[in-house]
Amino acid sequence: MNNLPLVSVLCAAYNHEKYIEDALKGFVNQETNFPFEVIVHDDASTDNTAEIIKEYEKKYPEIIKPIYQKENQYSRNVRITKDILLPNAKGKYVALCEGDDFWIDKQKLQKQVNYMENNPDCNLTIHPANIITNEKIVQQTRYWDKEVNLRVEFIIDKGGGGGIIIPTASMVVKRDIAVQWPKWRVTADIGDYPLQILSALTGTVHYLPDVMCCYRQGHAGSWTSRRSGNKEYLASHVLKMIKMQIELNDYTNDKYQSTISRKIFDYFQVLKKENCLQVDNKLLKIYSDMESELVKSQEKIIFKFAGKLSNYQKSKEAK
Repeated sequence: MNNLPLVSVLCAAYNHEKYIEDALKGFVNQETNFPFEVIVHDDASTDNTAEIIKEYEKKYPEIIKPIYQKENQYSRNVRITKDILLPNAKGKYVALCEGDDFWIDKQKLQKQVNYMENNPDCNLTIHPANIITNEKIVQQTRYWDKEVNLRVEFIIDKGGGGGIIIPTASMVVKRDIAVQWPKWRVTADIGDYPLQILSALTGTVHYLPDVMCCYRQGHAGSWTSRRSGNKEYLASHVLKMIKMQIELNDYTNDKYQSTISRKIFDYFQVLKKENCLQVDNKLLKIYSDMESELVKSQEKIIFKFAGKLSNYQKSKEAK
């Protein structure tokens, strides 16, 4: 039992041959007083990603625990974290890092686990990151210069966002929280943001001010590049996130309805700003009708038209 890992690092990789070694180095260079494992999932990459992982598997067999796919699972609508990575995780805690991101502090896991072990009410620890574009640091995500606990309202409002506010590669979460999948979390088509909210609903989310990871943005194949310029993809994503917020509001018995309504309105604005409303005339009419009624009661009207969007999405999925 003493050899069981305290932390399971979950890493999803696909065609990351340019980046995966940075991620793997960041994992194996961790200096801890506890055992940890790295479950790295290669989703049938067509480049040399799997070969690089195999090299690290040979060098660090006690740490690197790879899963190699012969057929791409993402294209078959398999939820990689939910259906593959988490069921294989043995640790009390789960650390997240995509194959194109990486850690830059050898004490990262030790610092976060130390805090969580000493504060049992803490479900999630996070920290700032360097944002990298074209292999250059273009931004730092440090929101505060001191340790703080984040309120649920802040996470609903500022979480997600492509990893800018709360970088995915910064997250260390209790496994017991990560394996919970309420309906609203399943609805979302991203993993980090709903997990942040879920962690905050039943415990604390603690922010450490040290920059301990790097988040790559905008490269070919990244989530940000997939949504850029693809109005149908972005519209589908935003509609799912609106539906998630409606379900979250029901789940929390309207406790955070004011914050959630503002978040839904932000999503409406994304649809307008990115010219996604022209994807479908029905979508455009729903938004136009909402705008004309907003003067009455913003919160009430936002939820009314969020519901219409949710029904619209259901009708599209049924076709």
